[in-house]
Amino acid sequence: MITQRFPAWPRSAVLVMLLPAGARPARTSSVLIATGKTAQLAGHLGRALDNGVQPGEASGLLAHLAVYSGWPNAVSALDVYDQVYTARQVDTAALRAVGPRLPTPTSDPARPKAVAENVGAVAPKFAQLTHDVVFDDLWRRPDLSPRDRSLVTIVALAAIGDHGQLDDYVRRGLDAGLTRTQVTEAVTHVAFYAGWSRATQAMTAIAKSFGK
Repeated sequence: MITQRFPAWPRSAVLVMLLPAGARPARTSSVLIATGKTAQLAGHLGRALDNGVQPGEASGLLAHLAVYSGWPNAVSALDVYDQVYTARQVDTAALRAVGPRLPTPTSDPARPKAVAENVGAVAPKFAQLTHDVVFDDLWRRPDLSPRDRSLVTIVALAAIGDHGQLDDYVRRGLDAGLTRTQVTEAVTHVAFYAGWSRATQAMTAIAKSFGK
């Protein structure tokens, strides 16, 4: 059953190591999941696995996007994952393993205060979940480096048109080791799968971030 193959987040590994050979199919899978377009997902997920992305990484990608593009999009992709993993005889029991958490980024101490100031008064539980679940759990999982997790998040935000959040994640990614070229190349890739308009708006927002 699907629930046996994909343990409920946050027990599953959360990741997406964008290995050089698997970067494009992994990014494409990110866009298709984030935009709810799962009809072509099987082929791109298969290519990602063929090019070095591990099953645990692929499952982690799905868990990460459940947070950043919405639970329904991730749930819609579960059947595709199940089919691909079954065809490849993937040992799904290994997906349950989670190693020690990564250290808290040095730039993070100011973030909880900023979240509390922005939304804490009207939505204290949301502020708590943002800190405890998103940043103190999801972003500290070891299967994905902060650099790669930032790139996946940028791709997802560009694909769903959430350009208002891009500045924070672009700066976070640059601090974690992303180059400007890697950021813009990823969003260029998004244009072909999520539409030129969304990619253009994302690139405009990114250009402003680069100028700060």
